[in-house]
Amino acid sequence: MAKRRSASETPVSQAKPFTPDESAPKTSELAEAIEQGKNDAICFFRNPEAFTVLKEKIFPQILKKHKSDEPVRVWTPGCSTGEEAYSIAISFTEFAGEFGKHIPIQVFATDLNDWGIEKARLGKYSKEIADTVFPERLRRFFTESESAYIVKKPIRDMIVFARQNILIDPPFSRLDLISCRDLLIHLKPVLHEQVFHTLHFSLKPTGVLWLGSSETIKSVSHLFLPLDEKHQFYTKKPVDTPG
Repeated sequence: MAKRRSASETPVSQAKPFTPDESAPKTSELAEAIEQGKNDAICFFRNPEAFTVLKEKIFPQILKKHKSDEPVRVWTPGCSTGEEAYSIAISFTEFAGEFGKHIPIQVFATDLNDWGIEKARLGKYSKEIADTVFPERLRRFFTESESAYIVKKPIRDMIVFARQNILIDPPFSRLDLISCRDLLIHLKPVLHEQVFHTLHFSLKPTGVLWLGSSETIKSVSHLFLPLDEKHQFYTKKPVDTPG
């Protein structure tokens, strides 16, 4: 497993420095706003077609300029109970396996909900996940009990779950991929640009941002370029810093 690193590592070049927004909603207010509409969208491999694009197009692009001795770094803000983070880790494991190589990956999964984070760390889910997880994946990546499926330890070890407020707390940096799907739609529009600047700051110069189907980069087209607009993948655009 790759060495875990802190969220305050050296920022990428040509990114707007992170500054916390003192006027941002309090943690409890933000958590409530997000949780009100997020639970209905929680499942493994949400939008399977986009996950196919992730494996066939995005992961290969990420590895083109990736140093072989470094882990692929991924962040899933607003991870809820962990399904998205585990889905990405499983997808990458399948992708790497096709080349017969061990390519390390480190997924940082954050949320404001302490209960959700604890559940995600356990990796224990009801048998209803069989509705969205292929039988082959269930056999390979989960252990079945009488009442649940439990994510196997090698996949759990790829992920660091932590509590974080994306509007206030320092973000991660030097990331290859950020999956921020359907987090923005639960925030007030006035906060979107701040979040986008944080995400831009966090990505490597070649990093990729993955948004939800109802989200858009129109207000920050100076920060990101479409990579696969249909499936909401965007690449980081260089931005000159003042001075």
